[in-house]
Amino acid sequence: MWRFSGAMVCIGFKSERRPDIAGKLRDAIVFGLLPLETFPRCVASAVDPTAYGPTSEPRTDAPLDGPEASSVQATRRVFVREMIVRDQALRHSHGTCESCGNSAPFTRPSGEPYLEVHHIDRLADGGPDRIDRVAAICPNCHARCYYNADSASFNNALRQNIQSKAQVG
Repeated sequence: MWRFSGAMVCIGFKSERRPDIAGKLRDAIVFGLLPLETFPRCVASAVDPTAYGPTSEPRTDAPLDGPEASSVQATRRVFVREMIVRDQALRHSHGTCESCGNSAPFTRPSGEPYLEVHHIDRLADGGPDRIDRVAAICPNCHARCYYNADSASFNNALRQNIQSKAQVG
């Protein structure tokens, strides 16, 4: 028996032959689970955002009682991160964004300051999951790391900041 604390995300499942309580083999569904906080928050959309027209004008062409949203099944690669790296980064930040220097924008239900742990060198690009390559940053700075025009120089400045802290500490 397993007990999970906190929210989990199902990343897949498979069918296996497993014994029941009496030891008799049966078909069982085995779910792959990850803690929600280790699961990437954003999913890249295949929808072209420019297809909806300018955002400054109100939408008048969309029916209010239109069809329900459709869905597609997708497979994605998820990197399992070391929780100790996440925990150390959050502890070392003392509730302050390691990029802009502002306090965490709010607190988690547990009372801990809410910051996001950013891998400066993306795991998808072969970056390591190490304390000297992550930063605890606010959600705005985290979005800037990926979506702003200056994301490359912003990440480089963040990398230098974290490396200088590692040399001092």
